[in-house]
Amino acid sequence: KIANFSSRGPVIWGRKSIIKPDITAPGVSICAAQASQDKIWQMIKDRGTDVHCLDQKHIAISGTSMATPHVTGLVALLRQKYPSWTPKEIKAVLKSTGKATDNAGPVDQGGGRIQALFAIGRSSAPPVVELDPILPTTKSGTLLITGKIDSKDFKNYKVYYTRLNEVNYQLVREYSKLPVGMILHPLNLNQLPDGNYIVKVLVENNNGETAVDFAYFEVDKLKILNPLDSDVLRGGGTIQIGIFVGDGINNQPVFSYGSGKEPQTWSNLSDKFWNTTGLEKGFYTIKVSVTHDGITDEKKVTIYLDNTLKEGWPQRIEWIKFTCRGDDCYYWGGFLEPVVAD
Repeated sequence: KIANFSSRGPVIWGRKSIIKPDITAPGVSICAAQASQDKIWQMIKDRGTDVHCLDQKHIAISGTSMATPHVTGLVALLRQKYPSWTPKEIKAVLKSTGKATDNAGPVDQGGGRIQALFAIGRSSAPPVVELDPILPTTKSGTLLITGKIDSKDFKNYKVYYTRLNEVNYQLVREYSKLPVGMILHPLNLNQLPDGNYIVKVLVENNNGETAVDFAYFEVDKLKILNPLDSDVLRGGGTIQIGIFVGDGINNQPVFSYGSGKEPQTWSNLSDKFWNTTGLEKGFYTIKVSVTHDGITDEKKVTIYLDNTLKEGWPQRIEWIKFTCRGDDCYYWGGFLEPVVAD
């Protein structure tokens, strides 16, 4: 079981995303020597919680500081037994011999919990696979899975994918030759329903040694740009529904609406223009769907129609994001807070 305080991925920064953690190790209630000058745990004991174990010179605590020594010790054993192995080969062994935790995916555990006996028992240097960070802006069309494979006795590599937080992978393709260049596989995102995914590349050599790496990507071929979810709009007029449809999708979208936040029935619209004349004040849900490549993508937003608003209202105030005092700040129409006047 993965501890609830364990850090989880994916890591998304700038224009890239990667899978972290790489591996996991025991880090909950680990009994270890207490520093002779450490008074903190005595203070905690005085408050009613005693974390000592074995005797008064050992304490059982949890965290990365408890898990890291396990990994460090295993790396030292590998370096001792296989002094010619590179750091990348050692990392590959740790990831490929890890034990998967039930109902946890790569964003929770990477390659799984380290297993020292399996790692030490490898007969030869493993292959190495390193996937490049994926640009999270590529959400439709073709996504190029790129990276590097290094194998001294290469047999094949396989490309899989699964939904985020799911553990059953779908095989996309098996390759019996090393790639020419950095492109490992072109993945057609238009054949996948919108959502968040994990891609896995598994490399095997002729000695049966394997290496694995993961990457995170998003599929978002259909978006409702206007109105925004939870918008309050003036009823009685015509609302234009703005959408984005990804590259390579040529079928026409279907627009509909229903009363309430979870409509039981839907009324189709002839196009993206929704005439709200005659509709009562309250919540409504807009739905846009498009069928393509044997799948149907669907997006919804819930809005509130208010027939008492004056004509021309509400108005959307443009905002600007900037950094102030080391944090994110926003200017709304020249103010640090939204300000409107009627």
